[in-house]
Parts: sequence; C-alpha cells; structure tokens
Amino acid sequence: WSDSFDFGLWMEAISDSGIDTDLIMSRRRSFNDVLPWDHIDTKVEKEFLIREALLKDTGEKTPDCRLGDCNHCGVCDFEEIKPRVYDNYHFDEDPDEIKDQENVDYSTNTTAGKRFKVFYSKKGEGKYLGHLEMVKTMFRALRRSGIPVMFSKGFHPMPRVSFDDSLPIGIESEKEFFYLTTNRDISTEKIKEGFNSQLPKGLQVIDCISVPLKEKTPKNTEVEYSVHLDRGEFDEKKLIAFNQTSSFIVERVNKKGEIKKVELKEMVCSMKLTGKDTLRMKMLNTSGRTVRPNQVLKSVFGLSEETTKLARIVKKGKS
Repeated sequence: WSDSFDFGLWMEAISDSGIDTDLIMSRRRSFNDVLPWDHIDTKVEKEFLIREALLKDTGEKTPDCRLGDCNHCGVCDFEEIKPRVYDNYHFDEDPDEIKDQENVDYSTNTTAGKRFKVFYSKKGEGKYLGHLEMVKTMFRALRRSGIPVMFSKGFHPMPRVSFDDSLPIGIESEKEFFYLTTNRDISTEKIKEGFNSQLPKGLQVIDCISVPLKEKTPKNTEVEYSVHLDRGEFDEKKLIAFNQTSSFIVERVNKKGEIKKVELKEMVCSMKLTGKDTLRMKMLNTSGRTVRPNQVLKSVFGLSEETTKLARIVKKGKS
C-alpha cells in the first residue's frame, strides 16, 4: 500500500481527532506512567524492570540467577518454571551423539555428510505461508526434531538445506521437495518422523530418500496443476482459441517497472477442462522463466484478480 500512502492525510485525521502526537510520542515517561503494553503479562514484574533501569546509572550488573541467588524477576514459580542448567544438551537419547547446535565447533565440521531428498506437501492452512516463512518453519522443525544436520562453514554457519522452486502464497502442493545434508548417517524414516512430529498443520513430510551428494535439480521440468473455481465457470471457447493459436504474448511489469513480453505458448505445455469449473494444465518451469497459473487464468480466460485468488490451485507434481 506504499503507493497509496499519503502522510498528510494521516496528520490531518490526527489533528481532526484532537490527538496530541507530541504527548504520545515524544514526552519522557516516568516509572508511574501506564504504558500501552502493561496489560500483557510477560511474567517479568514491572518492579524488576525498574530496578534494572536504575542499575544503568551505577553500572552494576545483575548476577546470573542460574549460578546464584534469585533476582525475583517474577518468572519462576519454582515448581514448573525454575532455572535449569545443562552441561550438554543432546539431539537424541544417545549421550555420545552430536551436541546442541550452539555447542558445535563448526571449524572442524568436515564430515563428508549424507544427502537426502525430502518430499513434503503444503495444503490447507499451509498455503498461506510465504516461501520465507515456510523455510523458517522447516528450519525450526529441523532443530527441534534432533536431526543431525550439517552446517556451512564461515562466520555465519547455516543448515545445509536447499529448497526447490518457491511456491507462491495461496497455491497448494501435493509434492514439493528440498535437499538436506546430515553430518552422520540417519535413516530416512527417522527424518520423516522427526519433521512430522514438529511441523504445524498444513505442512507434512510425505517421503524421504537418500541421494548422491552431487545430485542436481533438472533445469527444465513440466509442472502439472489442477484448478477449481470457487466462483463462475471456465469459458471453453477461450480455451479452444488459445489451443488453436500459434502465438499468445502477454506483457508483464517487473519490479523495476520494465515491461517484458512473455510467449505463453512456450510456457503452457497443455491445458484442458475436466469440468465446467475445473482445469488441468501442464506448464514448463525453466531456469529464469516462470509463469504462474494465476497469470495464465487472467490472461487466457480473462478472470478477475478476485476470482483467481478464490480459486483452489493445487500443484500436482513435476515430470
């Protein structure tokens, strides 16, 4: 919405409402003021935070309560919640196995490793996760599951995980995949069980296979989709016209505002109706050139943005 943002309108509305922005934003607060977040119970007492704020004037440090006396911050009830100190936290039940990722010496992490191809589905609520959110969710599940992943070297080590083509928000998939490299041998079944015990609703690992360390993803693949319209029907005449024409060029505007022309006939391998409101299509997914199903629906059938957003689009898999 940044293209429609008008700061002057906001200031005018604030002025009409009689709100003093300086009073809210700029004035110095006292410890007795009611703060906007005071109604949120973080378990940490406000009195403790005030004491901490006053310590900055003296430079005095608060001792670590795990190693000494309680600081009375309010978090612990000393029954279910209390300080716990672990010398070594292990990934699994075997105390001789890999330690917690924070304690791994990455400079000596030179094991050749074993590579796996992990297949997962993204359905239902999972379709609302963007690619970056989904990757972050997978990383969290990976850490919690105890799978001994290998890390990259360097100043900021990262898990050796690489994902296939990103899936747009709103599109479901029956079979996506990513590559995972571990620093020791582990069964494919343990990887599958480990992920599924930690993944949220909508994401599920459906298969896992061992692959060579140097396996590469094909650059050109055909991707099949099924489309079901929640509103309206497909115009069969427009589909016939598209199938019979030798060229169907559409214009796209990139992030730089440049207009680029795309030949849909080169990208859409096949498209046929399986019902008045259902469609099957195969599209070419090639390096550097990708067209999404919703773009085809709008260009070929003239469907509105709202209709394409409400349509159920499911990625069936690659061939």
